[in-house]
Amino acid sequence: MNSAENHQPASDDDLMKGIVRGEEDALSELYERYGKIVFAVCMRAVKNRIAAEEVTQKVFWEVWDRCERYDSTRGAVQAYVLTIARSRSIDWLRSQKSHSDEASQVHLDSIPMMGLDGVDPSDQVANEEWRKHVRKCVEELDSSQREAIEMAFYEGLTHRQVAEQLNRPLGTVKAHIRKGLMKLAPCLDKFGK
Repeated sequence: MNSAENHQPASDDDLMKGIVRGEEDALSELYERYGKIVFAVCMRAVKNRIAAEEVTQKVFWEVWDRCERYDSTRGAVQAYVLTIARSRSIDWLRSQKSHSDEASQVHLDSIPMMGLDGVDPSDQVANEEWRKHVRKCVEELDSSQREAIEMAFYEGLTHRQVAEQLNRPLGTVKAHIRKGLMKLAPCLDKFGK
């Protein structure tokens, strides 16, 4: 990116165009904007910090490697990236279920983070603060957006399953999720500032 572009932040669409052109700086800037929220989505879904970090990396690798898939007429860049995060998190969960039985999965999930060797207690405190901040941001959404997002991202339901459970049209559910995610971004960006 040239110096003129550095004075005014590039739009998300401009960053995606830069990624299509192979500009690594564009991917770095997109990561700076959405890395925290992608990690939060992944962490909430997989409930494992290391796995969430790996899934987050896969999300941004996919944005880079398959950038031609993004279609600005179908939604905002943020919604696109978060949809990939949700999908890769679900993929990770499915792979875990196929590699281990439920009993061992429950056993591993029940081990407290503080009791594991090598876990920095300050990381645990930071993660808890981040979870509280995410929860506060989600609670600020209107009820229909919050309900759809919680079912999709926290419970891992597909949009179609959310629509069926809420007895609402699929398009309405997708709109609630998209609008909710767009409202979440500014709130989540305030964390740590």
